[in-house]
Amino acid sequence: MNIVVYADADTVALEAAKLIAKEAREAVAARPSSQGPQVEDPGEEGEQRTRTGIEHAEMQRHLEELREIDTAKARLDHGTYGECVDCGTTIAAERSIMIPTSDSGPTPRLRR
Repeated sequence: MNIVVYADADTVALEAAKLIAKEAREAVAARPSSQGPQVEDPGEEGEQRTRTGIEHAEMQRHLEELREIDTAKARLDHGTYGECVDCGTTIAAERSIMIPTSDSGPTPRLRR
């Protein structure tokens, strides 16, 4: 795994979005359901349904990550990136580096 340190959070968000989009395109191209149904018996039909469900969950995860990136970029534009959305305290730099889209500190959210 390559670890790259970027000068600003906007670059981190952009790079993360590019990586997620690339992974999503590769996942769509590689999934068996994109090549049409390949079912010969009820057992394979169940397996195909399971694969399709997993593929759907992966796409949902990619979409959620892209939404989180968009939200982080909006916080950058508004000058609130790095502040907890719940209490307004500063998010630790280490947390922002590990989770660039983080909008809160490490404590669990009690209100929401």
